[in-house]
Amino acid sequence: MQPSLFDQGDAEEPDVPPLADQAARDFASDPAQHVVLEASAGTGKTRVLVDRYVRLIRLGISPRHILAITFTRKAAAEMRERILAELRADVPAAVLAEIQVATIDAFCFGLLREFPLEARVDPGFEIADETEMARFATEALDVTMRIARGVVVRDDNVRLLFTRIKAPTLHAVLAALLDRRQVALPAVDAFVRQKVRVQTADEAAGTFVAGVARLFTGRDDFLKTGPKDMPEFQWVASDAARLARDPAAFPVSDVPQLQRRLERYFLTKKYEARKKLPGNASDHATPALRKRHGEAFLTMAPDVEAAVAALERDVDGLLARGLRTVLTIAVRQYERLLDEYAVLDFAGMLDRAVALLEQQEEFARSRLKLQSRYHHLLVDEFQDTSRQQWRLVDLLIAAWGEGEGVAGGQTSIFIVGDRKQSIYRFRHAEVRLLDEAARRIAALRPGRQVRQAITTNFRAVAELLAFVNVLASGMEGDPDLDERFVYADRDRFPVGAIAGGARRDGRPVLGVVASESLQASADAVATEIARILAEMTVRDRTGPPRAARPDDIAILFRARAGHQVFEDALERRGIRTYVYKGLGFFDAPEVQDLQALLRFLAQPESDLRAAEFLRSRFVRVSDAALAALAPHLSAAVIGGDDPAVALAPVDRQLLACARSGARRWIALADKVPPGELIDLVMRESAYAVETSGRRAHQARENVKKVRTLVRKVENRGYTTIGRLAEYFETLRAGDESNAVIEARGCVNLMTIHAAKGLEFPVVFIVNLHAPGRGGSQGVSVIDRSVDGEPEVAFRSTAGTKLEDRREQEELRRLLYVAVTRARDALYLAGEVDDDKVLRAPKRSLANLLPVSLRQVFTRASLTGDAEGSWDAAGQQFAVRVCRPAAACEAPAPPPAQGTEPADTIASDRVPLVSDAPVVRSVTSQDDGPSLAG
Repeated sequence: MQPSLFDQGDAEEPDVPPLADQAARDFASDPAQHVVLEASAGTGKTRVLVDRYVRLIRLGISPRHILAITFTRKAAAEMRERILAELRADVPAAVLAEIQVATIDAFCFGLLREFPLEARVDPGFEIADETEMARFATEALDVTMRIARGVVVRDDNVRLLFTRIKAPTLHAVLAALLDRRQVALPAVDAFVRQKVRVQTADEAAGTFVAGVARLFTGRDDFLKTGPKDMPEFQWVASDAARLARDPAAFPVSDVPQLQRRLERYFLTKKYEARKKLPGNASDHATPALRKRHGEAFLTMAPDVEAAVAALERDVDGLLARGLRTVLTIAVRQYERLLDEYAVLDFAGMLDRAVALLEQQEEFARSRLKLQSRYHHLLVDEFQDTSRQQWRLVDLLIAAWGEGEGVAGGQTSIFIVGDRKQSIYRFRHAEVRLLDEAARRIAALRPGRQVRQAITTNFRAVAELLAFVNVLASGMEGDPDLDERFVYADRDRFPVGAIAGGARRDGRPVLGVVASESLQASADAVATEIARILAEMTVRDRTGPPRAARPDDIAILFRARAGHQVFEDALERRGIRTYVYKGLGFFDAPEVQDLQALLRFLAQPESDLRAAEFLRSRFVRVSDAALAALAPHLSAAVIGGDDPAVALAPVDRQLLACARSGARRWIALADKVPPGELIDLVMRESAYAVETSGRRAHQARENVKKVRTLVRKVENRGYTTIGRLAEYFETLRAGDESNAVIEARGCVNLMTIHAAKGLEFPVVFIVNLHAPGRGGSQGVSVIDRSVDGEPEVAFRSTAGTKLEDRREQEELRRLLYVAVTRARDALYLAGEVDDDKVLRAPKRSLANLLPVSLRQVFTRASLTGDAEGSWDAAGQQFAVRVCRPAAACEAPAPPPAQGTEPADTIASDRVPLVSDAPVVRSVTSQDDGPSLAG
């Protein structure tokens, strides 16, 4: 049986030749086999998993004996629905009701709820959501910093840590480590126990001084032949004389100076031993003296390098001791808050679940119950698995290899993933675990083959698959890394002969945007999208080709920065947008407005808060009015008299409404719940006018999400406006996403990470030139360094360089994920420099493109051609060149099916309250204010 183009239906098609990987698909679907399946992008791996699950049910296996795990709620829901769709016709409803597909978090939650006493958790515990975790983390770190300042008095290592790392930076470092505390704290602790050889700064300094003293012992020839007039040598000679007299008397306070002087004379700027003498020949009295001094110098320089490196290692060890102390405090404070509120975060649940399964004796009866329950495991998206998650799965199957667990019953495990799509290192995913799991699963039934691979792609047109094959084959990674990106023959998509130019229906499937600025790039992308909506036909998953709709298009970013520019460019052309998960909930205008309102009502006497309020869309006075009212902005709003300043008539009217409304709202702040007050302000200010237009749906859902967060806080007890404002400030530290909406009729904007698992007919990968996140703020905690052991580094080391190489491999995988999201057309967009060369910083996606492909951007910038080409691996790809155009020149997109006309999109505005003062919002596009409503 061969799946259709989009993996729909089961009809036999005997006239269609079998797939090249059909044997692997059949083997993977067989419940009698243990299987580790590697499924390249778009190859229908979910279909294989569903087929295997369905076959288990039809073999008479009860759903309660099958555990299917995936990593997102959306994927779990979709997978369950597909299983039900296959079984509804011939399986009893009672069996269907038992079918469950769980996220790994949901499985852990259910496990802990079932065995709370054994797991030592509150039986009524709940899961902390992302906003709560951010708030708890911020509160825990604030307490930690206060405690640490007291510890500084009695702990020299903590004092050294605060000396070396500024408090704000240390706060940020601790926040990052707290987020990965299950990995970071054990790594720091192991490093200190195994690698740190000194206890105090005095011990480190004494060791260094003694080593340098030995270095100069018997080096009279070096000291006597040195350049007497060179300051750098004079300082070294002076220190050598002091050390010769009594090394033990050398003050600890002078050690940093001694280190710097030795580095300046003996080492390069990279802190490596010099290969030749510093200075000039004229610095020495005779060539013979210079030669003798040089010979001694070259002998000593490597020893100086080693002594300095040893001191740095010792100092790093002391800093690591201090970091361990402070991080331990932070983890305790954070977990105390979780316990206080009877909640667990995702990492905590996983740890408790693993600990529960590891309790062989204490958990014996419950463990037997669990082992007898799950006979068949199916794990999706295994490339996103962390070591602790793999440990959980390994414990579930451990009894199978020991002959325990299922009395006389058959067991099976199926895992599916794609190492080329492993892009979650920041969530502790390890690409190497796929190989490790394969070895472990093969050992369950020695001698049997478990690994399979499928590569037939049902997503993209052949021309795009050919492009991916060429691009990915040229991205071969670091051969010395286990985590390297590999694109071997088994990874290549099977593609037949492609016509020259790799066109589809006469048009290029590839496009480029080469612009001098972010704004120009956004304008070019928006112009092309308008053209696509007016002219292009796309393949439909369930029917014949049709006209392109806005929701057929996705704009992918590596990071969040800059998405507003693309939003604005599209909306100027009348094209609706949806900013997907991970892109800026707290940056949304309506959320910023509500936060400005809360901050002002909590502290109305603040001129800064008043300025925020006046410029928010609750009032929106002009910049000229704000300048005229400054600096007494609070008095302008809540003062007794009208400000005696010259204002434009509209600004004066807006200010009058704001003054009238604000005084009433402030008076009510302590009399009604914050949520009711927010609703009152929004109603009386006619703020619904501001949620009109093409962003109306998203804006309203974001407002609802703010209200939900407010209710959550209120339900926990007494809440004031002030506390609520502080609460929202703490949430800004979290990675909160926009409220989820139905994105029909909207162009999708999202990060590449959020797009993983999704597909779109047309994909734009923008900001290719943007570099990734920078360094580690001076602290790197590496759980597996060059020697396979943990390392804590406060400077560049072999371990940090290894981490950089690993990051580069993940960047290759990120680009692979991005280019495999497209079904019909793919566009690449990046900025060019003054020489019309594509900007390609080291940590950017552009840096991974072949030079020949980057040259396509240059040619696009230098010529006015509408089309270019890329020749690679014997294949020519035609490339459409996209250029910006004025919004008025762009083709008007047709009305999106199922969407509201632009003039009715705000028809459900909240009516104005006639007997209450109303602050009307300014909605004009130009700089001059006008009244809305």
